[in-house]
Amino acid sequence: MKKIAFLLPLSLLFIQCSGEEQTESIHEDVSTDTISSDTIVEEVIEIEPERVEIDVDALFAKADTTLKIPFIVDSIFMDSILNMYDELDHKSLSNAEAQHLGFKMVDNGPTSMGSYCIDRFIEIDSLKLKGEYDAYVEQLDIGQTERASAAVIAKITELGATQFLIWMTDYSTVEACPYGHGTYIWCTIFEQGSATNTLLLGENSGGADAPYWGSTITTSVLEIGKVTTTVVDEQGGDYNEETDEEIVESSTKEFISWITFGWFETEEEVGN
Repeated sequence: MKKIAFLLPLSLLFIQCSGEEQTESIHEDVSTDTISSDTIVEEVIEIEPERVEIDVDALFAKADTTLKIPFIVDSIFMDSILNMYDELDHKSLSNAEAQHLGFKMVDNGPTSMGSYCIDRFIEIDSLKLKGEYDAYVEQLDIGQTERASAAVIAKITELGATQFLIWMTDYSTVEACPYGHGTYIWCTIFEQGSATNTLLLGENSGGADAPYWGSTITTSVLEIGKVTTTVVDEQGGDYNEETDEEIVESSTKEFISWITFGWFETEEEVGN
């Protein structure tokens, strides 16, 4: 089951053209044509988007649990989040807060693969804010996102000026084949009270289009100075005719992201 990324437009292009084209002479013989013209200059200015403004203190106030480093996101932690899902309602993120936290993501690796879930929450929540969600659900087709949520989990503040906000997103599609779901644990660095960028720490996702299925389990260890992330992908659906056993393929990858001057650096796969 492959993940499908939905890209949101992050920039606008402003094109400024200048210059004139002047033709001095044209001869019938192509080999001796002489065309003299001024150079046409196209200047493309990319306007950088701005991070949505929010009340950072109010956001951190939702994190009524304070964690310590090293912080481990393993299968036990992921299960605890799934079990306390109903208790996270009062910690729900607003649309603006989700945009603020997901504004700058770590490039490459598991974070890039999972960041679409943040977009799904923003999209679904926007429909609710406009009163269009019910109409959206009525016309849903198989494989389309039906539910998405986001909430604060905890904070890490022991390093003083460098603080970490731990939060989650969750989604599921229409319950029919193909079907997909996922719970993601994110960590956003705040340096001197301002958000820098966000890294994926945990994931429990999967999907199926019978008889084929796939799943991804991501775990991490957040230490002072770096994050080590392990991703286990499994997929199956084919059977060995001789043994009548399902053939399950599994792969494990490890990534490291260094923490430098209040930023997560690009995730690098260990061994590459």
